[in-house]
Amino acid sequence: MEDSAEKKTFPDSSSLPFNLQEGESIVEEVRPDKFGFLVSRSMNGIAAAVVLGIVSGFIAYLFEGSAIAGVLLGILAFMVLLLVVLITPLISYGKFMYWITNHRVIGRRGFIGYTIDSMPLENVTDVLVNRTIMDRILGLSSLVIVPIGGGGGTFIQDAGSRNGIIEGVSNYFPALRPEKARHLQALIFHLRDARKGSTGRIL
Repeated sequence: MEDSAEKKTFPDSSSLPFNLQEGESIVEEVRPDKFGFLVSRSMNGIAAAVVLGIVSGFIAYLFEGSAIAGVLLGILAFMVLLLVVLITPLISYGKFMYWITNHRVIGRRGFIGYTIDSMPLENVTDVLVNRTIMDRILGLSSLVIVPIGGGGGTFIQDAGSRNGIIEGVSNYFPALRPEKARHLQALIFHLRDARKGSTGRIL
């Protein structure tokens, strides 16, 4: 028997940002790896900050005719945008949470506010462990849950990945430790098959 100290505890349904269906219970509550989430979300912004700094400095040089003014404006633009791209992931991290229940997969995402969406387990056709170039650098994986028809969300193709990523909906779990991603992959397959058995759904 599992030791009581190792049993997982979940919030009661009244504290969840969604309503549990009749007979539904939470099996796994998932939060992205904090370090990996913050770094991966910041990298693209840092690159954009560098580009903006260079462009702003060049424009200032053209209009002012002063290299010093161009450099100063470029540095200022870089620092302002850098501050924004470093703070934004810190704020949004607290909004990212995923739940796997015996009925569905649920995702919460946001920045100031948040959105919640869900996918019935019987609609899951595949669960892919995806590793982008940034994932490999940080030692992370992402989970891509493929629904019937494969639609929904924003499709992103990473240069180092064979699979596209569905961003922004319940079928994309970013910034996971590889062992966690594999565990969730097996768990979702198991729960999907059990759900199909209970509902009698074949496809």
